[in-house]
Amino acid sequence: MALGQRLGEILRPGDVLTFSGDLGTGKTTMIRGVVRGALGVDPVTSPTFVFWHRYRREPPLHHLDLYRIETERDLDELGLEEAFARDAIVLVEWPERAPHLLPADRLDVEMAGVGDAPREILLRPRGARSRELLLAMESTC
Repeated sequence: MALGQRLGEILRPGDVLTFSGDLGTGKTTMIRGVVRGALGVDPVTSPTFVFWHRYRREPPLHHLDLYRIETERDLDELGLEEAFARDAIVLVEWPERAPHLLPADRLDVEMAGVGDAPREILLRPRGARSRELLLAMESTC
C-alpha cells in the first residue's frame, strides 16, 4: 500500500502502470495505494466484474481489470482502448490479457507471493517516462 501511494503521488497524465501476478498477490491493494496517493482518498474496489473504474475527471484516472477477458473480441466489445487517452493515468491489472492495448512506455509492476508469504515486487520501466518514475521512486526511498 505504501509503495503504491508513493507511486500515485508522482503520476501525471499519460502515465500507464500495469500490475501482474497471481490471484492474491496484492495487485488491487497496490492499486488502492496508487489511487490514495493520486487522489488523497481510497475509493478502490476490485473492478473484476466491471472491467473499468473511473476515479476522477481531471486528469482522468482509470483502473482496468482484465482478469475476465478471454479473447480479443471481448476487448473490442468493451472499447477499453478509450481509457488510454493522452490526458489519462491508467492502471491495468492482468495486462497480459491485452498486450496490444498497452503503450510502449509504461511501468510494469510484477508481484509474487500469496497468503502470509512476503511479497516480491519488481518495477520494470518500459520507456523514458517510466524510467523517470522509477528514478523518482528511488529518490523517495
